Amino acid sequence: MFNFTRRQVIALVIVTILFGIGNILGYLLLQQLSLLVSQTMLLVLIIAMLIMLHNAQKQRLDKKLDNTYQQIEALFSLFSTVKFRYPLPAMGGWAITPDFAKTVTALIKEHKPKLILELGSGVSTLVSAYSLQEVGQGQVVSFEHEKQFAAISSAALLKHAVQDSATVIYAPLKETVIAGKTWLWYDTDQLKTLEHIDMVIVDGPPATTQKLARYPALPVLYPLLSADAVILVDDALREDEQQMVRRWLQEFADFSLEELELEKGGAILRRQPVKAH
Repeated sequence: MFNFTRRQVIALVIVTILFGIGNILGYLLLQQLSLLVSQTMLLVLIIAMLIMLHNAQKQRLDKKLDNTYQQIEALFSLFSTVKFRYPLPAMGGWAITPDFAKTVTALIKEHKPKLILELGSGVSTLVSAYSLQEVGQGQVVSFEHEKQFAAISSAALLKHAVQDSATVIYAPLKETVIAGKTWLWYDTDQLKTLEHIDMVIVDGPPATTQKLARYPALPVLYPLLSADAVILVDDALREDEQQMVRRWLQEFADFSLEELELEKGGAILRRQPVKAH
């Protein structure tokens, strides 16, 4: 059974109506011969339309199968790299996908950060904490704007016995002003004890908070970043995140961009010295 899109259904209905009208007019003007020809043409066009819809559906299915394979491959890589002591929460949906989790682990092993700031807690907090333990150093501090989710994430750290490597902080969204514009972002008072942040994982606040909801991250955190800081962005396929990254690159010339082919899209921004002209 085909899973038609709304646009495809509308197109099929329009074509059917137009040829139905043609049938009626042909019958009234030229009698049976025209009716037979128009019906044949209608049948041929409907068959052609169904073939096109079938091909489009097949392409969507192939893409879905490719992504499923990619996520399974990422899970195998993740579980062969990190030795988890307790079952992980479900991935996908609102949570990070396996390919993003794999990227988190790879970046931590590459950069060996001493301090990670995570915006939005969850599976990524656990993956980060385990990965830091694997490299033998570092702390991850996770800001969570929902008090209930902060408690759930904190409890998960205890279950996995990684509380020495990770901390979840309840940081409700509050107004902060950037270049004369007011944004809703994590309570900046929670940043007072943080400095020399080596890695930032941007996975919050939710997109529904406001337009470009995650944009404040770099303008607010910039003075606290280490000289070789790296920023990992989730959901980079969304238009808001793409526009956000473009603005960051325009406003902060010491960052370069690497785009990642992940299920939800991903982006890595690496800080590097600005070359003198």
